Amino acid sequence: MELIFLTILAIFSIVFFQETTTYKVASFDTSGGPAIFPQYILILLLISIAVLMIQKIVKKDFKGFVFIELFKGDRGIGLIALVAYLSLLKILGFTLSTVLFLTFLVNYLYRTNHEKSLGSAKHIALRTGFSILFAFLIQYIFVNLMHVMLPKGIIF
Repeated sequence: MELIFLTILAIFSIVFFQETTTYKVASFDTSGGPAIFPQYILILLLISIAVLMIQKIVKKDFKGFVFIELFKGDRGIGLIALVAYLSLLKILGFTLSTVLFLTFLVNYLYRTNHEKSLGSAKHIALRTGFSILFAFLIQYIFVNLMHVMLPKGIIF
């Protein structure tokens, strides 16, 4: 089952790689264009898939691959939080979505590592403050220093 999953992932990677070759690049551009970084990532992904598939075949490790196991526990909560974050990004904007995402995830992970306790109100406020500070710092770096547009939401 895992080999089937890896094969499907490899097919999607190849399709995405082919899509990156459609980006137009000026004749004088020697940087590789806007697709160079995604192409590197996809090549590394394909190499990793090939190595993992070879390892599975050589070791004859064909025991069941339970896909649902990837989504249980903390990983599942993290994935749900990530999907919610990405869904709210255009609606609430980068800053507010990032603050909500980081605040939830940091407090959730703190709770799971500290016997189901969020700690004192001071610690919660401190973690939330760092989440807010980090979101605004990232926004400042991208917007003001790197001149990258981030999604704007209903508030700012």
